Amino acid sequence: VGVAIFQTRELESQESSSEAPGLVNVLAWAGRAAAIASGLAALAILTVPALYSTTHFLIAGAAAAIAVIGWVVWGAFGFGRQWSWYAVLAATVLATIAGAVSLIAPDEWFGLTETTTPVLTFTATAVAAAVVGILLLPRTRRHFQFHNA
Repeated sequence: VGVAIFQTRELESQESSSEAPGLVNVLAWAGRAAAIASGLAALAILTVPALYSTTHFLIAGAAAAIAVIGWVVWGAFGFGRQWSWYAVLAATVLATIAGAVSLIAPDEWFGLTETTTPVLTFTATAVAAAVVGILLLPRTRRHFQFHNA
């Protein structure tokens, strides 16, 4: 009882259990969830006999490869590997630019049909731009050991 009453040192850490900033954790887990979804889509294509064609097998193979690569990249991202920061930054900057161009350019440039909605394009572009913003935050850059952040 005396030890519990007169204990002067801290018994547990006051910080969170993870050293990564919260937004980095959100991005890492969202990326891994997308990788799992891609893997499940590949399995779904491979298990439906009506989809047995060369095209669908190629799509399933691409989805499986994306799932594996996504799992590795987003796992490394959560652990703070700099190469994954660069990979995610490059992909999101390209997605932001492509989305902005497709919103501004006339539909004839891309051969878009009436089924393409600007709302979905705008949403995807906004999400990609938000991820770029998260990547450039000082806490995020410190997590990836950019010491001049």
